[in-house]
Amino acid sequence: MRDVKGFTLAELLIVVAIIAVLTGVSLPVFNGQLEKSREATDAANIRSQYAEVLAEAISNDKDFNIDGKDLGVINLKQTKNNWQDSQFLESLKSLDKTLTDSIQPSAKGTAWVEYKDGVVSIKFAGEGTNSVKWQNIDLNNRFWADAVNKEGTILEYDSITVDPNNGLKFYKPCHIYEDGGKYYFFKSDKPDGSGLWPDDQLKKPGEMPNRFIEMSTNPTILTEADAIINPNNPWSNGLPYFTNIPPGTIYQDDNGDYWILGRNYDSKATCKLPQDGNKDWFRFSY
Repeated sequence: MRDVKGFTLAELLIVVAIIAVLTGVSLPVFNGQLEKSREATDAANIRSQYAEVLAEAISNDKDFNIDGKDLGVINLKQTKNNWQDSQFLESLKSLDKTLTDSIQPSAKGTAWVEYKDGVVSIKFAGEGTNSVKWQNIDLNNRFWADAVNKEGTILEYDSITVDPNNGLKFYKPCHIYEDGGKYYFFKSDKPDGSGLWPDDQLKKPGEMPNRFIEMSTNPTILTEADAIINPNNPWSNGLPYFTNIPPGTIYQDDNGDYWILGRNYDSKATCKLPQDGNKDWFRFSY
């Protein structure tokens, strides 16, 4: 009778351990190469659209593909925020001199190339997007963290809305606009905002203090727990209220919605909560 030889349990365990170690070493390398290939695809797609926009700019010399409206946006394939391989950022910088290390794409975000005011530029959007205009904002603040992570919330001054019926422009109600590095909340509940203007009459947010509230980059956020309840205050009708709070103060209600105060309340004033009908609060629109 022949002896049947095989591996001992200890030998099998050693083999399994070696395979596990090799797998643990190789997987990060494989994932890194996979992410690099995704970024290479994204960079190639951006360069391709850049060539299309540049050709259009040379032919017609007028604004084109603003916000990706003519050629569409590029849906990025990368799964991590920012370029993991800096060579792709450097290659795009050779096309767009305005790109800096602080302007980076986001995972599963979007990109597009546009021609505006004689300049071809590359734009990124998405929840993780880094942009120069966020640099002065405290993203640890709950309000701003929510605000900048909802695409389209904060608008640049020159992205104001155009009425398709007459070509006139208006600001979106209850939105925040960036103008000259400052942030302004447009306090209007009307569907067409502050009314329609031709280009020669349109004013910037900073030039309309009666319609815009200049916001703090780290605003105070109040909740009902911070309110005063004083039955002896004849103006409160027994309801909770605030006093001595400036315009731009943020209130978060029980539903998690944010409201922005539109005017100043001094130490003698009674500022009721928005859910109690105070029209000086404006609900922030995402």
